[in-house]
Amino acid sequence: MTDRCITIAVASRRQPAAAAAVAARGAGADLLILLRSAEMPPEPSDGASAHSMGDLAASHAMAILFSYVEACSGRTHLALQLVLADGRATANYRATHLGEGARKTGWTPGNWLTMARLEPLTLGLLAGLDHLAPEVGRALSALGAEALIAVTDVVLEPGVSSDLMAPLARLRAIENGVPCCIVGAEGRTWAAAADGTLLPVEQLDGLTLVSLSGADRARATPRRPDLYRQLVEGEST
Repeated sequence: MTDRCITIAVASRRQPAAAAAVAARGAGADLLILLRSAEMPPEPSDGASAHSMGDLAASHAMAILFSYVEACSGRTHLALQLVLADGRATANYRATHLGEGARKTGWTPGNWLTMARLEPLTLGLLAGLDHLAPEVGRALSALGAEALIAVTDVVLEPGVSSDLMAPLARLRAIENGVPCCIVGAEGRTWAAAADGTLLPVEQLDGLTLVSLSGADRARATPRRPDLYRQLVEGEST
């Protein structure tokens, strides 16, 4: 990692985690993103997958962000967990915005937003339909997130065209003044710099590679929370 930049490698849903880790390490990636396997049952945040990913991250000295279905207190959540290069899990995020398909599966939306430190950047994590809700990225960037990473899920977005992902990544970057990366359900990836310029995405050994720079930060679009509050209060009267 140099110049406050991280290189992200995204594996396809069908690529085995071990093989993806080898390829990502060989490509010089700082973070490997692994998508949820539809065959994996719900499990606790400290379950078998967490331990397996911790071992995999430590053995390759590379951080891993993986998607899974978390089981907790009788509920299930679409979740992301970040494991650092030493094998420690440092962040677990439950998608706060879910579509109708996800709710029909019995998934419950999360109740908090999550930022995670991956040196040298502070990342804002998004999952499910969070990338479609501008408030999520805005809250994270306002609190100090230097880059936004959204990992979507095929169950959640059957009506969202992949043609919209590139302009959506640009929009989220521009309005928040930070680079934004959106990972599609099958591993396809779109990313934009803080000024909305699309970032180059490379294909290598079955992975998708893109680099985000923390030095690439712009002035965020100004907001009017006082006005929004009035509008919400007007709706409720």
